[in-house]
Amino acid sequence: MKPCYGTIFPDPTKIQFFQPAAGKVFQVEVSTLGPGHRDTKLEANLEEWQNCTQCEEYHTCLDFCMASLAFKEAVARI
Repeated sequence: MKPCYGTIFPDPTKIQFFQPAAGKVFQVEVSTLGPGHRDTKLEANLEEWQNCTQCEEYHTCLDFCMASLAFKEAVARI
């Protein structure tokens, strides 16, 4: 398994306001402009995406990333 396995997306549990959270491909920065108002900036690194899609572990890595996101979402709702 490669060191980058499972890191396509940033960890949503580590996102803090005004701090970029980066995965291998996707990055997000969330800003707050007062109660109830969020400004979200999403970016994708297309060169890294191409590298990922060419990797022999791409499909299982993507499956793992999606399962991890779903699990973290479920836990956040508890």
